[in-house]
Amino acid sequence: MFSTFRLIFSVLLLLFSSIAAGQNSCKCDSEKNKIELIHQLLNQKDYVIANKELTKININNINCKIEQLQLQSELFSLQAKFESADSCLALLKDLVYKSKCKTNQAKYHLQNGFLLMKKTKFDSAVPQLIKSQELASEENDLLGQYYALMNLATLLNKMQQSDKSIDYDRKALVIARSLNDVNREVRILSNMQGHFGVWYDITQDLKYIDSLKKTSALTIKLSKKFKLRTETAQCYSVLAGISFIEDEFKTMLLYTDSALMFLDRNRDHRFCMSVFLKKCDAYIELKNYNIAKTFGDSALIHARLENDILSIANTYERLYEVEKLRNNFSASLFYHENYTKIRDSIRNVDKFKVINDIEQKYNKVENEKQINKLAFEKDILNKGKEIDSLRLKSLIGIVVAIAFVLIAVVFFYRQSVIKSKLQKMETEQRLNRARMNPHFFFNVLASIQTMILEEEDAGKSAIMISKFSKIMRQSLESTYNELIPIEDEIEFITSYLDIQQMRYDNKFSYTITVSDDIDTDRVNIPSMLLQPFVENSIEHGFKDLKTEGILEIKFETENNKIKISCNDNGKGFNPGSKHKGYPSRATQIINDRLYLLNKQYKTDGHFELTTHENKGTQVVIFLPIINQE
Repeated sequence: MFSTFRLIFSVLLLLFSSIAAGQNSCKCDSEKNKIELIHQLLNQKDYVIANKELTKININNINCKIEQLQLQSELFSLQAKFESADSCLALLKDLVYKSKCKTNQAKYHLQNGFLLMKKTKFDSAVPQLIKSQELASEENDLLGQYYALMNLATLLNKMQQSDKSIDYDRKALVIARSLNDVNREVRILSNMQGHFGVWYDITQDLKYIDSLKKTSALTIKLSKKFKLRTETAQCYSVLAGISFIEDEFKTMLLYTDSALMFLDRNRDHRFCMSVFLKKCDAYIELKNYNIAKTFGDSALIHARLENDILSIANTYERLYEVEKLRNNFSASLFYHENYTKIRDSIRNVDKFKVINDIEQKYNKVENEKQINKLAFEKDILNKGKEIDSLRLKSLIGIVVAIAFVLIAVVFFYRQSVIKSKLQKMETEQRLNRARMNPHFFFNVLASIQTMILEEEDAGKSAIMISKFSKIMRQSLESTYNELIPIEDEIEFITSYLDIQQMRYDNKFSYTITVSDDIDTDRVNIPSMLLQPFVENSIEHGFKDLKTEGILEIKFETENNKIKISCNDNGKGFNPGSKHKGYPSRATQIINDRLYLLNKQYKTDGHFELTTHENKGTQVVIFLPIINQE
């Protein structure tokens, strides 16, 4: 009987010990496969699928919640959504230090360092990554050490500390091999290739070329063995570049052919463009310009498919050189003009500004000359008449003085009335800007409340609260700032649209594009100008819409004006109904604001509304170009 009791007691003790060990563990074993998949998707830059997979992680366990927040912050950092990443990090920090687990603390410092590196705050990022590596080392967390060392190597390479960078690469490589993880080993080897290449370009020291050859040979061997297609192609492309440096152009062509064998020409456009340009360079050096032209054309096709303006410019430059060598000067001129057009596109705004300044100065000088000439002629005429008509002039002077006094009284009275009216309108506009649709604020607060009560997604709730508070602050600040930079207006509209997407469960999408010739941090527009139109598209245009709502906002220049277009594919309304489907109060507010703007800057800013029932609505606003002083 006693032995039976002792056996039961031992089993219970073992069970409780296992439960306690599970509670104290820092791992999220139940979601391990999902977490590994998300890491791979982020490495492949497949952010859309990665975001979907993040929502599938079960966050009932605090360690799984920490993993999800870390990955969410990394995703935001890679997408340059730094405010959202900061919000996730704040939540991550609270959870990490509540868990009292050094492995989790290492994850927080790793992610904080990664975010600071993306913000180019390199000096602040270094201690965070070193702290992460130290904590991971204390807990013998090899994977945590790997990520910390890999990021330190990348960071120090950016800071031009080559020896330290490569040293951290090698330490990370040792850990990847001890983990028996080929993907991570190949990844760190690829990083090392890039770092050796950068330092050869800077120093022209051939020792980096030797190291690059050895690293590439090892990477190719592993990539081929484990069928890592793009990594294999990248290695062959690197070896082709080395052959070019060593004037081994035929060997270079063999490497480029090998790289193309592993590339998907329907997907890997950037890689294909780079390889075809290398083939073009090789045939230029071999003086076979016709074949060089063929591969230059292939590179241009892939650059256009990638839609990378810099790659297109580089390809135009190469084709210009090839056609010049072929003595095809008309084609050479064509490519040179296209290359120059892209190269100079950024400078055009400054050139136009200089020309306008010169024209204004010239006109000012001419006007002053004309005024002085007229004043001189008038003075001579008055002096000639003074002697003959002194009495008449005195009488006229008295009459003119009386008339002037009367005109002055009427003028100042009218100015006082106009000023009072303008002040009243400005006050109303401030109130209108500060008073966004109250239903929107109510619905947002209700959505946040529901998220918190149901504990759906703490990260999503925090992001929504952050964006909502930012909108509140910006709407209050706008009551004192009639004009704000376009950059701030875009930031405000983006926060507003992100919240609306959360409210409506992503039932609509949006894009905001800005023309390259607009300096968004210098050109000012009226604050919160777009919000009423955007709100109408969401609340009215997309209401009861069976398909996905699409909202497109564009900032362009046209006829020396800022042109802002707001298009949606909503249900629209009947044009014959005199905008019955469009809020008349919103249009009146915009009309009043444009009236004040035109009055102040003596311009003709206006907006145009076009709609077709069941085919969407388009609003186009024309504003003067107002630069910050």
